[in-house]
Amino acid sequence: MRQYVACLLMILLLCTNATSVSATSTEAFTDIKQSYAFDAITSLSAQGVITGYEDGSFQPQRSISRQEWASVFVKSLNWTSEPGTVLPFTDVSPWAAPYVSALYQHQITNGINATTFGVKQSITRQDIAVWYARYLGLTDTLQKEGIATFADQADISDYAKSSVWLMEQLGLMQGNEQHLFAPKQPVQRQAAILVAYRVLQSGDELHQRAKQLLAQGNKPVSKPASEAEPDLQPVLTIGGKSPATTIDKVETTPEITGKRANAKDKDRNQNNPRPDPEVPVVPPVTSPPVEPIFVFDRVSIDAPVLWNDPATYNNYQLSFYFWYQGQKIAWPEKILSDLTYQFEDKLNIFDTRGKIIHPEHIPATGGLIPVTLHLVSPQAKLDLHVTTMVMVTIKSPPPVTPPVEQPEAEPDRVIRSVYMDTYTLDQSVSLKLDSWRIRYVLQDVYGQPIAPEYLPADLHIRFENDTGIIDEQGRIINVHNIPPVGSTIPFQISVTSPSTSVYLNKEFELKVVAGERRKQYFAVSVMLEGGSGSSTTLAEMQQMRSMLAQIDPHLHITWAIDNNFVFQESNRPQLQQVLQYVDLYGDEVGILSGYPNNHYTLAQWGNEMNEWLYMYRYNAMNALHESGTVGQPSVFTSIPVAYRPTSLSSFAVNPEQVTWLKDHFEITSYMGWAATQYNVNQLFGEGSPLMPYWSNQYNPLVPAQGDVDNSGAVFMNPVTIDPIGSRYVEKSSRWTIHPGDPYVKDSNAEPQLYTAQQYVDNPYQMMNTVNYLSIVIDTNWVLRHDNLFNGWKDFVDHFPAGRDVSIVGINELGQTYRTQSGATNHQSQFTLMFRGSGYTTALDGNNSPADTRYLWTENAYQRLILRKQDGDQAWSVIDFTDYTKTPVPQTPYAFDSHTEVSYVTGRNYKIAPNAPLTSAEIQRIQERLQQIHFTEEVDYQ
Repeated sequence: MRQYVACLLMILLLCTNATSVSATSTEAFTDIKQSYAFDAITSLSAQGVITGYEDGSFQPQRSISRQEWASVFVKSLNWTSEPGTVLPFTDVSPWAAPYVSALYQHQITNGINATTFGVKQSITRQDIAVWYARYLGLTDTLQKEGIATFADQADISDYAKSSVWLMEQLGLMQGNEQHLFAPKQPVQRQAAILVAYRVLQSGDELHQRAKQLLAQGNKPVSKPASEAEPDLQPVLTIGGKSPATTIDKVETTPEITGKRANAKDKDRNQNNPRPDPEVPVVPPVTSPPVEPIFVFDRVSIDAPVLWNDPATYNNYQLSFYFWYQGQKIAWPEKILSDLTYQFEDKLNIFDTRGKIIHPEHIPATGGLIPVTLHLVSPQAKLDLHVTTMVMVTIKSPPPVTPPVEQPEAEPDRVIRSVYMDTYTLDQSVSLKLDSWRIRYVLQDVYGQPIAPEYLPADLHIRFENDTGIIDEQGRIINVHNIPPVGSTIPFQISVTSPSTSVYLNKEFELKVVAGERRKQYFAVSVMLEGGSGSSTTLAEMQQMRSMLAQIDPHLHITWAIDNNFVFQESNRPQLQQVLQYVDLYGDEVGILSGYPNNHYTLAQWGNEMNEWLYMYRYNAMNALHESGTVGQPSVFTSIPVAYRPTSLSSFAVNPEQVTWLKDHFEITSYMGWAATQYNVNQLFGEGSPLMPYWSNQYNPLVPAQGDVDNSGAVFMNPVTIDPIGSRYVEKSSRWTIHPGDPYVKDSNAEPQLYTAQQYVDNPYQMMNTVNYLSIVIDTNWVLRHDNLFNGWKDFVDHFPAGRDVSIVGINELGQTYRTQSGATNHQSQFTLMFRGSGYTTALDGNNSPADTRYLWTENAYQRLILRKQDGDQAWSVIDFTDYTKTPVPQTPYAFDSHTEVSYVTGRNYKIAPNAPLTSAEIQRIQERLQQIHFTEEVDYQ
C-alpha cells in the first residue's frame, strides 16, 4: 500500500547551513539520530526550549499538541506573559498557562471557542501557518489577494489562506512530492521544532521579507459585520448581531472562524462581465443597522482564594465582571434591571448568589470545585454560561520573622495543592508501558506550579489503587488488568513533606479510552496443489481470495504451489492467474513442500526444488522456456523478479534445506515449524517460538543468538495456535485458527474465532516486535468438504472487526520483521496473555479450559509460560526454555517420522511441565517478568 511522505515544514530554504553537532557529542535524546530535524532538536534542547520524556526519548514522529506547541512557540521567541492576565480558557494545564497567556496577549490565537484552547488537540499545518503569519504582521484587515499554489489549496480554511500564502512566499512551508499542503494534517514534533529553529535563526531578515511581501499590493479588507474575525479575540455584541458566536459547522479547523469551509462554486463568477449588461436593479431600501446596546469581549468569574478555614466562610462571595479590550466595564443602567444571573455547582456548596450555604460539602485541601455562572438578559439577547474552578487551600499562619540564618520558606514555594494532569488511560492494546505514567503538578497557595528546584528534599509522592494496574510511582504494571474502554479506575495520590508540614491526599479517576492500536498482521499462504483432475481450480482460487477480502479488502497473500501442481500443463490458467494477482494486488509466489524434513536427502531436496522452478517457468511463463536447462542458474535469473518464489510454506524443514533455498533461490522467509506439534504423524518436533525470528543455522527451532549463528532466514509459525490446547497427540485435536483444528462436527468457528480474538486483543501488543496471525490454508480440503467450508466461512464472516488487520504474504511479514528487529533477534520479543475458551472438541477431552489463564512471553534468549487457574493465589511456571544453551542440537534428516527433534532444555509445558527450576533459571524468569511490568505473585516450585 502506497504511503505518502508527510509534508515536511521546510523553513527558509536559503538558510542551508544549519548548526552542526559533533559526532562525538552526547545526543540530547535517544531516538533522534535518524530525524531530519536532528540539529534543530539538539539546538533547541540545549537552549531549554524543548524537553523530552522521562525515558530519554523525544518521540520525533509523534504529533504535537496545541499547548505543547504554545510552549515551543513562546519560548523560542523569548516572550513572556504580562502578570494578572485572566485567560478565558478552562482546559489549559497549569504548566502551559504562561505560554498560552502570552499568545493570547499578542493576539496570536484565541483557541477553538470562547472557553476552550484545545490543549489535547494536535496543532495542524494551517494553524502553524496562521500563528507565524500573525507573528510576522499579517492581520485580518491586511489581506493578500494572492493564493497559495498547492494542489489542495481549496482545502485550506478561509481564515488560513493568506497565512499559507505568506508562508509559501517566504519559503517557510512547502508541500509534498505531489505539491499537496495537507492543511489539516497534524504536525509531527520534529517538523514543528524545525519550524521554530529556522525562524529563530532567520532573525530580523524574516520580518523584513514578510513586511515587503505584505506591502506589495496589500488590499485592505473591510469585513461585513456578519462575518467573524477568525481566531482573533471575539467581540460579543449585545443587542445587535453577534459575530463571534457565528461559527460554521462545516469548517474542520480547530481555530475560531466564521468563514465558510466550502464556498459554493456558483459564487465565484457572479461578477463576471457579460456581452449584454442587464438592466440595473434598484436595491431595496434597508433599515439602518441596529446600534449595539452593549459591547464586551469577555466575562470572568471573580473567585477569591477559598481557605479551608470555617472562620472565613461567612464572608466568602463569588462575583463576576465584564471586560472589553482588557478593561473592566460596567453593565448599562438601562438594561441592568433586565439582567439575571445565578451561580451553580454540582457539589451544592454555593447558593445562586455565590455565597457558601453548605460548607460541609467543601472538599479537602487541594480539591477543586467547578462553578458555572449563568447570565440571562432577554433585552440584550444574552444567554451565557461561564465556568471556572475554585481551589480549596490551606490558610497560611501569620508571618513570623525567622532568624537570619534560617529564613522561612517563601509562601509561594510551599505545596498547598496537587493538580492531576492525567485524566485518561489508553486501553491495554494501545498503551505504551515504558513511557506512560500519571502526570501531576504541585501548586503553591496561589495555584501556581512550583519549580522542581524549590520542592522539599523530603517530599514523597505515592499512588494507591486496588486494581494492581499502577505502582506507587504512577507507572503501569500488570497491563492485562486494565478494564475495557469506558471503564473508570479510582486512584489516590498522597503528597507528604514533614519538614514543610504537607500532608495531602487526593482521590481521582482515570477513564479508559480507545487509543491507537499497533498494526495487526495476518500472514496467509493459500495452497495450490493436486495433479490432473484434482488440482485447485480457478474458481476455487477466486473464491478463497474473495473470502479473505472480507477481513482485509487490500490483502496481499502468498500462493504456495506444490510440485504436482506446476507439472500439469492443464494448470496453466491457474498459474497465469497467480501472475495477474501479483501484478494487480502485489500477491506473492511461494513454494509448498508438505513435510520435507523426513522425506528427502539434501540431494533429493535440491533435485525436487530445481524441477519445481523449471516446470513453474514452463507452465506459467512458457515464452521464457528453454529446454534442457533444469538445475541451471539461468532458470532462476530468467524469471522476472516479481514472479520469483519468495518463501517456503511447510511444517518442518531442516537447516540444510534452508541454506539450499537461500543460496539457489534467494528465499529467506519460511513458515516452517509449528509450535503445536509433538511426536505425531510426520510432524515430530516441539519448541519453536510464536514470534517471528532469525533462526539458528543448525536448528530452525531455535532463535539465533547473534550474527555468527544466524541462518539469514526468518521463520514464522505456519498456523496461529491456542497454546492451552496445543499438545497435539494421536487421536486428539490440535487447537489453531485452521477450520479443521480443533476438529468439530459443528460448522461454526467458535473456537477458531476465540483464538484469533485472544491475539488481536492481546493486552501486550504494544510491547511486541510484530503482532501477527498466520495460516497455511489447504484450499482443496477446505472448500471441498462442507463442514470445513462452513467453518471457514463462519471464521471470515465473523472475524473480529475494527482491529486494523492487514493480510500479507509470508515474505511481506518476514520483511516487516526484518525492518522492526534489524539484523538480529536482540530487540525482539513477544508476549501473549490468553484465557481458555471452554470449548470441548468432538474427539477427546484435550480442551481449552475457560477457568485458566496463561502468560506466554519470549525473546531471543528464553521462552517462559505461566499458568493460573481461577482461585489460585499465585501463577505457576510450566515452561522455561533456554535458547542460549550450547551446543545447539542439529536437526537431523530422518525417514522415521517419530524421531525426536523437540528442543527441550528443562521445564517444558508439553513434555516435562514439572521439571525442576534452577536458581539461575528463576532469576532469569524474574528479570523477564520485570521487563514486561508483570508483578503478580508467582510460585517458582
